[in-house]
Amino acid sequence: MALVKEYKLGNTKIEIYDDAYKDKTQEDIDRILKRIANIISKSVYSAGYEEKTGGA
Repeated sequence: MALVKEYKLGNTKIEIYDDAYKDKTQEDIDRILKRIANIISKSVYSAGYEEKTGGA
């Protein structure tokens, strides 16, 4: 397991390791990336909703 990339997005520290893709097919990788995109999308939407309404 090797750290491939590390960066910060606001207060969030993001670390990308190669083991997430090791021995995976392109289909597996695409599915993983889609899941990550969905999680981020929901999080951003939720944060925007809370900001507009003043709470959860």
